Amino acid sequence: MNRFKKVIDEYFDWDFFWRPSESSKQSKLDERGERFLANHPDLFKKVITDFRSNFPQSEILGFSPFPVEDRCLSFEIKSNTEGTFVICISIFKYLLVWKLYDGEPYTPENYIETGESELIDRIYQLVIKPHVEVEWLYRDEAFLEVKEFNYASDSGPFKDEEEDFETPIFLANLLTRFR
Repeated sequence: MNRFKKVIDEYFDWDFFWRPSESSKQSKLDERGERFLANHPDLFKKVITDFRSNFPQSEILGFSPFPVEDRCLSFEIKSNTEGTFVICISIFKYLLVWKLYDGEPYTPENYIETGESELIDRIYQLVIKPHVEVEWLYRDEAFLEVKEFNYASDSGPFKDEEEDFETPIFLANLLTRFR
């Protein structure tokens, strides 16, 4: 978690997740998204164009080109041979990928690391890396629990509530808004 401490401290606080209107960090996060857009103004167009030319047998099902709001650019792709994936390019320069299945899609079990999908590895090399330098985040890092942001954490005002507020906040929740 130490390697992500600066991102956590600079851009997020407990209120961001549980009382967003009271978070003092939202403007810094918006500025980060705007800088990402300014530094990569045509990134989404380039990624889509390269994807279509390199992978004509696969299709793009949906996309979200709103890095300020989503903390990432994201798109879904469907392959006839490997299934459907969600690919996120975080404004913090990380890549996160999930394979969609029935049920809860954004779990550690559905998370794809480098080497687990030949198609996604090739998309990373041919479509993403030529346009933006991003690190493909490992599963164990993406699903590190950021305990200070959990609803019932010792620092939160609901720590003594009897209701079950065991909704974990993972590092992936910070780097992208994927839900």
